[in-house]
Amino acid sequence: SLAKHFSKDYDDIQSSIDFLVKDLEKEKLTDIPEENIELYPDLENDYEARAKQFNGIVKKQNDWIGHAVMLLEQKYKNPFDPDIPKMVESPEDYTGLMNKIIDDLNSIILIHNKKVKNHTTEVNKLRNL
Repeated sequence: SLAKHFSKDYDDIQSSIDFLVKDLEKEKLTDIPEENIELYPDLENDYEARAKQFNGIVKKQNDWIGHAVMLLEQKYKNPFDPDIPKMVESPEDYTGLMNKIIDDLNSIILIHNKKVKNHTTEVNKLRNL
């Protein structure tokens, strides 16, 4: 359309939408393995439970980002279409919970590493007897 071709506002809107899409895509999170067979058996269940909880949050966040990107892409194609929702609700803020889960996972790994270190020490003591 003629208005589309000559409109700086139109170009500015598309540029802003393009920036938002790229910015949102950078916020996607990566899940972590839910099984760690290298841990001592008594630590595996705690690790798996926390990893599943973390991955559940990752999925919710990434689903929200995907939905927001889809709406922005629709807006990009036709910025003045009133039928496209303005935006989806903000996702829940999981930052504190995710940090706690990461701390818990790090603690599990630290306990495992201490057991490994102690195991080597005990084996060496028995060999020197």
